[in-house]
Amino acid sequence: MKKQGSGPSGYYFPDDCWELVFHKLRQDDKRDLDSISLVSKRFLSLSNRVKLSLNVNDGTLPPLPNYSSEILQMTHTGGQEMDLSFPEHKNYRLRHLDISENIWVNDTTLESFGQVCPNLQILDVSCTCLTNSGIGEVLRRCPAITQLNICGLNILDVFGSYSDHSVLNLKTLEAQDTQIDDEGMAMIENRCRNLQYLDIGSCKKVTDKGVMEVVRNCERLRDILMGGCEKVSASIVLQMVSSRPSLRNIEPPCFDDLSEQMINKVLSFGCRLNAIRLWLSS
Repeated sequence: MKKQGSGPSGYYFPDDCWELVFHKLRQDDKRDLDSISLVSKRFLSLSNRVKLSLNVNDGTLPPLPNYSSEILQMTHTGGQEMDLSFPEHKNYRLRHLDISENIWVNDTTLESFGQVCPNLQILDVSCTCLTNSGIGEVLRRCPAITQLNICGLNILDVFGSYSDHSVLNLKTLEAQDTQIDDEGMAMIENRCRNLQYLDIGSCKKVTDKGVMEVVRNCERLRDILMGGCEKVSASIVLQMVSSRPSLRNIEPPCFDDLSEQMINKVLSFGCRLNAIRLWLSS
């Protein structure tokens, strides 16, 4: 404890000591830090340093250059238009941006996030009105992105006008219930060579050809989910594990065409057949 001024009231706790105290609070219950942040501007600043994430529910975005958390969640704004302003200064700390189900975010907003927050690693834009143009631009501006969720978007491919043919760092791509077709799958296999997890469930335009393009060329692929892909034959799973030994988990489009012999053959490659979502939807 340091002394500032005279008398008992002149003693104060240094910031680094307060941070140690805040770190001991329940990190799984953000109400603790939220309550502390209301005490004073000083405690607001300190609690922001400790927080790993922030939920924005009232449509007001905190000043990005001063925002010290690694995760920013801007989902379910409740129909309230967002107050967004993007400064010239960059935020190099922000790693995770979740704007899923946010009707107010457009391509321009997303591109601005990419410009201000170049170190993004995880991006969730599922169930929004964004297009592949905005997504492609933020992938160009944020080359560190390894996880991308575009579930529910009305897009044919991931990259849009991003014409640079360099290999991206994507390891996880969740593209369930999109309009991706075989051409989009060809772009994925060509640009996402480090891909390990791919969810194309309910992508009704993808065929066997598109699936095999990805399987043959993404050498690190371990998980692929295809539940509800109407144009993909279930029997393709044996060809998949034969072509890509790294596969460890496959969700087939359906189990109707899989014989017990074929299932055992797939399992002999050390690959599981996942049917959880298929059972839940039946």
